[in-house]
Amino acid sequence: MASLPTGLTAMLAIGLIVGPSIDGSPAAQTPIADSSQNAAEVTDGEVLLENEEVAPEVEAHEVGEALELLDADPVFPVLTVYEPRVLEAPLLSEGDVVDIATAVFPIPDGCAPSTAEASLACATGAVDLSSTVIDDNGDFLPVEISADPEQILLTSPISEDLAYPLIFTIYLAESGAPELLDAAEETLAWMIAEDEGPGLTAEELAAEEQQLNEEAEANGYTDNEEEADHTEIQSSLLHGTFSTVDAHFQAQSAASITAVPASSSRPRKVTIPSSYRYCPNSCTPPARHDYCTSPARNYWATLSGVADFRGPCARHDMMIANIAKKKISLSSKQTQRYQGDLQFRANLQQNCRHGFYKLNQTGGKASCFVTTGAYYSAVVYTTWRWNGK
Repeated sequence: MASLPTGLTAMLAIGLIVGPSIDGSPAAQTPIADSSQNAAEVTDGEVLLENEEVAPEVEAHEVGEALELLDADPVFPVLTVYEPRVLEAPLLSEGDVVDIATAVFPIPDGCAPSTAEASLACATGAVDLSSTVIDDNGDFLPVEISADPEQILLTSPISEDLAYPLIFTIYLAESGAPELLDAAEETLAWMIAEDEGPGLTAEELAAEEQQLNEEAEANGYTDNEEEADHTEIQSSLLHGTFSTVDAHFQAQSAASITAVPASSSRPRKVTIPSSYRYCPNSCTPPARHDYCTSPARNYWATLSGVADFRGPCARHDMMIANIAKKKISLSSKQTQRYQGDLQFRANLQQNCRHGFYKLNQTGGKASCFVTTGAYYSAVVYTTWRWNGK
């Protein structure tokens, strides 16, 4: 697993992950700056949305580096995404409502605007861009995308009648795979649209876990693995490599648990099934025993909260392992895995909502939805290319 570059505070790179400790908890990292901290400069009736927490050249470097790393990966598709810019409410300029919003994103290192619309010419090859602007109902807004040698601009007409907050972001994917961008955008829109829903109930989550545990036991998923898992954890303790979320994140997480207001609609957390075995160094295949395999991350942390992805990833791992053991056709396996992917999508969304449930965590939740949209797109892309084993 690769380590997250130091100082990454504005870009969600699908393919850049925090190297976890043996129990899957992340190494200490710099938290992502909430997109609610975006600068909002108003000039002549237009609001300019930028990220004031990180210099453009830093963001450009990180996105460019992600593209290079992903291009070199023989398994995962090239798919990454910028930290979203969020407009939380209508703005006034000299007494009038601002009617144009433009979000600014730096051109990645190693790339330049292409003659083709909504694309970049990069050292790694052609990269296609989404132009994603979504309101709080999960509806796409009209938008124009343009670029100059230094930045990409998303410009959208706005009004006070829209459902705020508005989320602006750009997904970047290898040219020739439009389904990557489509799935990422559609997943983000779905997550936003379902944000006010009741979420998965305790009974539904328990039923899913029970089914996974029963199938795992029947299919031998747990055979000869508990001892290996125990050995790895003990070894890590003896050698002092057992790391956890840094103190800042622990304090944030603890506070969010104890300070739930009586009127909170915080959904239940999707937890790790009791039969899941974390043993990536001794169990095979490792990808079904490591929580979130690259290009995912086990956690998503911002200055305002933390979302834990280990439960959704563990359930997804067990689902794939159980299907792989079935004596059915490849197409049937892929179809069943896709149905499991949809449950995975719901579980990821649930834990984003669990980690960022307060009114002042809007930016953090948007950031979480954006990155999980990209990860889910990569997962579905892999499903339809799966060999069933």
